[in-house]
Amino acid sequence: MQKELKIGLIFFSILLGLSLLILLIIHLTNSKTDSKTCNASSEIQNGSIGDCTSNLVDGATCYPICNSGYTLSGNKKCSNSKLTDTAKCNLNIPGSSCDASGSIPNGTIGDCTSTLVDGATCYPICNSGYTLSGNRTCNNGSLSTASCEQNTPADIPPTYDLQQESSVFISSNSKSTMKIYLEYANYNPPPRGPPSLYPPTDGTKWKIIYGNGILTDPINFYNSPAPYGVIGTLVDANDVGSATWQILTLEPNKWVLLTIPNFPKQQAWSIRPLKYNNEKPCVGGGGNCGMPILIESGKDMIGDMSAVDGVNYLLKYTLSTKDGPTTIDFNSNPCSKVGLNPKGCRNPSVNGQFRSGTQWDSEPCPAGTCNTIDKTKTWCDAIHNGQCANSNSNTDWKQIGGPSSCRDHNLFTTYCYTHDDASSSPAFNAPYKMRLTYSDLE
Repeated sequence: MQKELKIGLIFFSILLGLSLLILLIIHLTNSKTDSKTCNASSEIQNGSIGDCTSNLVDGATCYPICNSGYTLSGNKKCSNSKLTDTAKCNLNIPGSSCDASGSIPNGTIGDCTSTLVDGATCYPICNSGYTLSGNRTCNNGSLSTASCEQNTPADIPPTYDLQQESSVFISSNSKSTMKIYLEYANYNPPPRGPPSLYPPTDGTKWKIIYGNGILTDPINFYNSPAPYGVIGTLVDANDVGSATWQILTLEPNKWVLLTIPNFPKQQAWSIRPLKYNNEKPCVGGGGNCGMPILIESGKDMIGDMSAVDGVNYLLKYTLSTKDGPTTIDFNSNPCSKVGLNPKGCRNPSVNGQFRSGTQWDSEPCPAGTCNTIDKTKTWCDAIHNGQCANSNSNTDWKQIGGPSSCRDHNLFTTYCYTHDDASSSPAFNAPYKMRLTYSDLE
C-alpha cells in the first residue's frame, strides 16, 4: 500500500510539473505575440536601410537613406505587425521643385509649400518650447531637412526683467543670415582729431553670454596703430564706415545676449546691421543693400536709433532709461513709400526738404517734421508710424498733451532726416539693458 501511494505521488508530481511547463510555454508564446514588430530591413533601390531594422516596433516609423543625387519620399511604418512601406529614393532633376509641405514634429510647416522652387528656402515654425534647427531648401529636387529641437535653458531668450545688467540682447526675424557690426574702437585718423571711441583699457570685448551666434574678435577697417591693431591691417571699405568692429553672424530666428565692453565713460559706440552681396559687404547702398539702420549709444549718454542715412532692416529697440525701459518700434517701410527699392534704400533727402522759409529748427515744431514736404515728409511719416512723433503728420503725441510730452512720457522716435529730430534721443541709463529685434523690410 505504501509502495502504491509513493508511486501515485511521483506520478502526481510529474503531472504538476508538466502542467506548469505548459502554462509557462503558453505565457511566453502570448508575450511574444503581444510584442508586435515588423521587418523593415528590406533594401531600397538607390539607397540604404538607414534606421530601419528587422524588428521595427509597433507604431514606430523609420527612414531609409538615399544615395547622393536622390531624395527620399515616404517612409516605413509598423502598425499591428503590418509594415506600410512608401519609401522611395527619387532621382533629383536639375531645376525641379521640391515638396516641402511635409509635417514637422513639434511644429507647423510655416511658409513651406508642396512646390518649393529650385534654389528657394522656407522655414517651418516650431511650437512653444522648441527652436528651429536648419531649414528646407530645394536644390535640384533635393530638399534639405529641418527639425524643431526642444529648448534647453540656454535656448530660452531672457525677458527684459531677467536680462543681466550691462548687456545687449539681439534677435533676428530676418529670413536671411545677418551680419551685425558692433563698434569696438574708432581711431579717427589725422587730421580728424583724437579717437572718438577708445577700446576698453581692461581689454574687455563684446562677448556672447549665451545664445546662438558667431562673434569675431575686433577687426580694423583702416590702417591703424596699436592698440587698435597691427599697422597695415586693412579690410575692404563698406557701408558701416571706418572703425574697429566685431562682427556678429546671426542665422534666421536666432538670438544672442552680449556683454557690453567696459568702454571709457562718455564715449559712444554704435551697432549697425550690414547686408552682403555675393558674400561681400555692401558699398554705396545700391541694389538691395540700403544703408544700415543704426544704434548709437553709450552708458549715461544718448541712445538713439537713426534712419538718416537710410535703412536696410526694420528694428524694434528697447533700452533702459532713468524712467524705466522705453521702446522705439520702427515697423513701416519708408523705401516703398517713396518709390525706392523696398528691400533697402538710402534716405532720398538726407538734408531734408522743408516748406518755404523754414528749416529743421523752425516753429511750430522745432526739430519735428511738421515743416517737411515731399519725400522728406513721406520718409519721416513712414519711419514714425505708430511712434510718439513730434510732427503734424502723426497725431499720437497730441493725445498725450503736445509736442514736448513724448519725452515727458518716456517715449521717443527714430531720427529720420537729421540727428536733431525732436523726441528721438533717450539717455541710456542703469541697469544698462538694451534689446534689438531686426526684421526684413518686406
